[in-house]
This record gives sequence, C-alpha cells and structure tokens, in this order.
Amino acid sequence: MDAKAISPSVQSVDRALDILEAIGRFGPIGVTELAQSLSLHVATVHNLLRTMLARHYLLNEGGRYRLGPAAMVLASRFDPLQALPELVRPALQQLARRTGEAASATVLVGGEAHLVGFCPGTHATTIHFPQWRWDNPLDLATGRVLVAFTRQADDAPLPLQTCSATAPADRSGWQAEFQTIRKRGFSLLRRPDEGQQLALGVPVWATRDKVLASLGLACPGFRATLAHGQDMLDALWKIAASLSRELGCAQPPLSQPHLRRLTPPRSRKEATR
Repeated sequence: MDAKAISPSVQSVDRALDILEAIGRFGPIGVTELAQSLSLHVATVHNLLRTMLARHYLLNEGGRYRLGPAAMVLASRFDPLQALPELVRPALQQLARRTGEAASATVLVGGEAHLVGFCPGTHATTIHFPQWRWDNPLDLATGRVLVAFTRQADDAPLPLQTCSATAPADRSGWQAEFQTIRKRGFSLLRRPDEGQQLALGVPVWATRDKVLASLGLACPGFRATLAHGQDMLDALWKIAASLSRELGCAQPPLSQPHLRRLTPPRSRKEATR
C-alpha cells in the first residue's frame, strides 16, 4: 500500500523526496527541467535543492544536479538479505493462500540467486526448495527475471547449462530469452525432470527502472493447466505491484501480462532440430 494513502504527509518532505527520486531516475538535471517534471515552482525547487546540497545529498555540476555522497552512503547500507525477509513474508503468505501454491522471493547477490522468503502451498502436495542459495540464477524462474532486468544479462559470465530441458543452447539464445522476459514482464520455467513442474517469476520494482527482487510461484505438473497458470500469474502480478509500491515505485512500468502457453519460447537452434 502507498504510504501516502495511510498517513498524513509533510509537503516539504514529499517534495524533497520527489526531487531525489526524479534526479535518481533522470540523472543530472537543471532546476527548470526538474521543476517542470514535478509541476513545482522553480523557486520552491531551488530552495529544496540548496538544503540538500548543504547536507551533501546532491552535487551541483555546472548548474545540473546529481545524487551526492550522502545519498550514496544511505543506499549502500541497504542490505536486501536483511531488509526484505520481513517485508515479503505477508506477500508470500497471501500468494500461497490465494493460489494454493508455493511462493518465494529472490534477490541477486553477486552472481548468485538467494531466496529471502518462502511459503509452502496449502495443498497436500506442494513444491519445496532444497536450498536457499543457487550458484546459477538461471535454474530459477525468479532468478531469470532478475538476470533479465539487470546488467548481468549483458555483462556477467553466466553458467548457461540449467535444469530446464527447454533452455536456450547458447548465449545468443539466452539474450533472446532475456529480451522476451523484459518484454512480457515474467519468466516461465518448466522442469521435465520433476513431473513438468511449473514455475513463474515476476519483478518487484524499487523504481521504474530498477528491479530489486522477484516473486515466484511454483506448482506440480498435474495442476499446471493454462487456466491455473494464468491465475498464478495474475496473483503474482497484483501482489508484486503492491510490494513495489511499498518499496517506492508508485507505478510499475509494465502492463499486466497474460499466458498464451505453458512452455517457454525455444531458441532458434532448438526449433530447427
């Protein structure tokens, strides 16, 4: 839930935070551009900028403002492994109750995927995770979402061999897979070696251009119908959007996705075999 909707706000604090978020989103920006983007008077913005400059939350370089060392120090002290478990627990419980399936939350730490929360499904047969740290994030639907929406998709060396028989065969195939995930807003993973288990992952946004975590649902193959998969995806999307708002992203940048099939797109090489 949006914090502004549940408690009275202090206008000057709201405006100062809006300025910080805008500069974080746009990069170096002048006073006039900033005032126009926030629909504020230039004098109001200038006064707030002067205060934040004095406190080192901003730097002024040739009349253009960017985030300063004080903002960077605060950001560097945010540890998702410590901060997120408590925050995601209610969301995972809600997902499990709503769908009956196992729910998880994942973050990237270096090149590894770390679960920061898990809630088993309410059905007698439910999915369990054998570990909470995965050397290869591509083994998880949630991990694939995180890789796709971070620079690791382009820069980091990734182990390309995964648990999925339908995984792309090479880096170019994975690049196409990541592009598809970014476009449709979710990852779908089937595990043929585990009874056609279905796993879905969606992003959790800290800002409109930064994904902080991923929420996922997984179900056994015998319940993995297209209709149930869509119900899982709908629940994931709604709760991930709510969690994103709690983290400061008022409006996630993607529209609600829809399943057209329950098999991931294959690489070109696989399709021609």
